[in-house]
Parts: sequence; C-alpha cells; structure tokens
Amino acid sequence: MFNRMKILRQIFFLFSLCSAALSASAKDVEISGSGGKSWDSFGIETGDNIIATSVGGALDVHTMPASFELGNVTVNAAEEMNKFSFNMGRDNGERANLKINGDLNANSETFFYGGTLEITGDVNITTSPDGGVSAFGYNSSGTLEKFIVGGNFYTSYNARWSEAAMIATFSSSRTQEEYNAAYWSDADIDIKGSVTVEQYALKIYTSINSGGKYTKNVYAKFGALVATNSNARVNVMISNQPQPVEGGILNLMITGNGADYANSTATFAGSLATQSNGGMHLLMNSGDGGLIQVIQGDANIYDGVTVMSGTLLLNFNNSSNHGDLNMQGGKFGSAVAVGGTFGFTDIVYKGGTISLVMESATAFDKLNLAGTIRFADDAAAGAKVTFDFGSDLMWLVDSESNGGLGEKIISFSSPTSLSDGDFAANFYENSGDMYMADFTVLDDGLYVKYVAVPEPAEIAAVIGALALAFAARRRSRRGL
Repeated sequence: MFNRMKILRQIFFLFSLCSAALSASAKDVEISGSGGKSWDSFGIETGDNIIATSVGGALDVHTMPASFELGNVTVNAAEEMNKFSFNMGRDNGERANLKINGDLNANSETFFYGGTLEITGDVNITTSPDGGVSAFGYNSSGTLEKFIVGGNFYTSYNARWSEAAMIATFSSSRTQEEYNAAYWSDADIDIKGSVTVEQYALKIYTSINSGGKYTKNVYAKFGALVATNSNARVNVMISNQPQPVEGGILNLMITGNGADYANSTATFAGSLATQSNGGMHLLMNSGDGGLIQVIQGDANIYDGVTVMSGTLLLNFNNSSNHGDLNMQGGKFGSAVAVGGTFGFTDIVYKGGTISLVMESATAFDKLNLAGTIRFADDAAAGAKVTFDFGSDLMWLVDSESNGGLGEKIISFSSPTSLSDGDFAANFYENSGDMYMADFTVLDDGLYVKYVAVPEPAEIAAVIGALALAFAARRRSRRGL
C-alpha cells in the first residue's frame, strides 16, 4: 500500500512538472498576412496567445487540429479593415473544436466557423463604426456546432452594416426531434454572463441551411441582456441562401443571478425583433431567483413567454398575439409607464405572480387574450392565479365601474373554466383599514375591485348564521 501511494505521489509530481512546463512554454504568436494559411504554418502550440492582424487582404487560418486550446486571442484592426477567419475545419471534412482559455478581443472583422468554440473569459468586439462585422458561425459560408462563453459578451456598434455581430450554430448530428426537445442542458449557444449590445443589432440565425438540412429550433442561454441605447436590437434571422420555406424559432433563456447586477436589475433599452417567418420564445429562469430582466423597447415575440424564476418586465405597448404566457414561477409585468396592454393567446398558470399596476381608472395595466386563461396540467390542487396590483388602490375600493364589477384586467376571446375563487392578489392597507381583491369571472374577461376585509366579529357572525342554517336543515330532514 505504501509503495502504491508513493508511486501515485511521484506520478502527480511529474504531471505537475509537465503542466508547469507547458504553461511556461506558452507564448505570444503574431499572425498576419492574407490568403489561406494552415494552422501548422504559424507554429502555434497549446496555450499560446494569438495576436492576429490581417494585412493586404482577408486572412483565413485553416486545417486546425481536431481539438486545440489557446490563451487570449486578440485581433487587431488593420487600416484596410480586412477579415480574419478561424476556419475550424480539417482536411478530412470533420469539424475541429477550439477552446480559448482567456478573452477574445476583436477590433477587426473576425469569423469563426467549424465545431465547438468555447471562450472561458470575455468576448469584446470593438470594431470601428465603419468597420466589419464579427461572426460566430455564418448562415451560408459556415456555422459553429456550439458557441460557449464563460464570461460576458460585448458588442460595439457598426454604422456601415447596422449590425454588430452574428451567431449561427448548427449541429448536423442532432435530429429534428432533438432540436424540438428542451435542449437546455446542452444549449447551442451558452453565454454565462451579460450580453451587451451597444447599438444596432446582434443577429442570431435559425433555419440555417447546411447541406440541404435546416435547423428549426435553436436553444440559447444568456446570463442577461444589457443595452443603454434604444437603437440596440437582438434580431432573429433566417438563412437566405436559399431561404427556407418554414422559419425557425430562437428559444432564448435568461439565466443570470440578481446578485451579479446593481439593484438586481439588467436593463435592455433596445428591442427584440423577428423576421416574418422566424420567431422567438423568451424564457426567464434566474439562477438565484433574484434577477430582474427589463426589456424597454418593443418585444416582438410571437412564440410565447415562459417565466420560471426571477422577474421579467416587458414593454406593454403591443396588444397583438405573442403566443402563450406560461407562468411556472417568478414574476411577470410591464417595463414601462403604467397603462399599457400586452397580448397573448392563452395564459397557462402553474405558479408565480402576474404584476399589473393599477394606478387610476384611466391608467392601469391590462392583458388581452386571443384565447383564455387556464391552469397548467401539473398545477397543484388549490392553486390560485396570483396578481400584484401595486400599492395605490384606494380608487379601486368598492369600484362602481362595469356595473360594480370593477375594472376588466384581462380580456378573453374564449370563456375560461376558472371561477372567481381561483384568483388571488395582494392585500391593500389604508389608514389602518385592510382591503382585499374581489374577482369576478365572466365570459369576456376577468374583473377586479377591492373590498374591505371583514372584521373577525363579522366573520364569526357569518359562520354562526351558516351553522344555524345547517342545523335547521338537519332538523327539518329528521322531521320528514
């Protein structure tokens, strides 16, 4: 036993020496020139830091080993603004994988395509306003199988092309059924930190053409979306060479932790946009349940919103159909001034809170449904669709609107099977008096007003009256 432990310690010591030697041998490698050049021609070794400059034309580095790891990668802007490409392909037609154990800093047009690209640090794209566009996979010339970023992803703006960067992933080894499944544990695009779009568009492709096959659903995870400029956009794109008959869907999940952001809030001042035959499904699933993701611009989502954990606030300026609202947990509400209307097909409720701010009779949030509201199949027995109406509700107490029903907060196109008692909301206190929400379900929608919470003596009297009535009924039955 002693000899075995001694041998294991020696092996570990030798491994440590080898690792240290390998780390010490890592060096800065400068790459420049134009045309196609093989990976081996630059003498690149594992762990090297790459400093690339394209001079005199586009430079394409190809024939990468099957799997390779680098240190930091920096792509410098040449005066001509030429493109630098990492062609992660091999002579046998297979795709190679590249891992960058550090940051990628690109201030010139930079393309990656091939197998899996993993960057453990940050991605910083800072091209000049009239420069090129960086691409992590491209819809026609070559895609990535997966794109993984361990840190943050930042894009500057590009006035020449009205876009900052593009992401295109396609795994030919996955069947269509796998793409249609919930592929979150192994997403096509996985960016752990913030995705910041300074201005113009970050384009994400679905329905990519690759050898006559198209992806349909693409699964992406972002820590959060951030933008301070209202011109920023995240666009869902489709392949245009050739254009598919049926567009695909980007399933975009927000996964960040509130603890990583000031006031637990990540704000995207721009818009979410989709092409007419491409769609987006937005999911909120904060890792610690504390992140508040705010989308201040237009939320052009047509394939549904799912809230699982954390808070998602969208701009209530569009009453058109955005697909289903699936409430599994967390909180959903409006990102802008009170008084907007947002549209869905159905509301499918399992848990969580729907926040509709009720400020006055002329300013309160509403939802418009092309379908109806219902419980999810796996909702717990006794579940109640729960609302938060804010804290300024005196105007809604004993409201006489709509014949004394209060205000209609949700419009249905189809009657719901839910009843008045299937809904709940926050209590409201004013001058020591307590009020509670009183819901009414009609075929055309859900109405609410606030009423005084009964005093304990009133409750006891009601219970007593019911007990007396029950006893009298039993006596009358015995008399028969």
